[in-house]
Amino acid sequence: MPPLLHVIAEDRKGMPPSVVRIVRGKACHITGPQDLNELLTSDIKPLQAISYSLEISDAALPFCTMSIKIFEGNKNNGFSVGLLSGLVFRFKFVFKLSYPYDAPKVYCLNERRFHPNIDSDTGAVCLNILRLDWKPVLSIKSVVFGLLLLLYDPSPEDPLDKDAAALLKADPLKFSQIAKSHFLQ
Repeated sequence: MPPLLHVIAEDRKGMPPSVVRIVRGKACHITGPQDLNELLTSDIKPLQAISYSLEISDAALPFCTMSIKIFEGNKNNGFSVGLLSGLVFRFKFVFKLSYPYDAPKVYCLNERRFHPNIDSDTGAVCLNILRLDWKPVLSIKSVVFGLLLLLYDPSPEDPLDKDAAALLKADPLKFSQIAKSHFLQ
């Protein structure tokens, strides 16, 4: 991965100067699909542990959707056997023009959701680095790692879905069955 560098550059439409990322030797404003594609592929390509696909928008506020497959774990491939192994999760990343100063907003797009850290109504994802712990030096790769951690090891301690959290604490196997039935429908 190229080193993370910062430069001062002017945003489009006369906005004040902001810090932007250097990706593969050039400044990367997230002002269109090519910029977002370059940023995401440089951040995510090195992640060999996930299967992913990207769709990038050309909307006013840049966003992308990403599908992440949770691999089945076994001792041959080095993955732990997660409660949600085998499922494919679709996420939407929405970037403000002030990125990287402001964290992207991340939503789960799966129609039915049952996860303690994903709001069952809105799909909002509860991940500390997307809220209080965000710093401009964090990358999309950091967010993807955080998502993987939540998917492999859901956290019932600070839930958005209290029912999912309670079931996870009481009966992890039943939680896994119900979550898989929700996400597979």
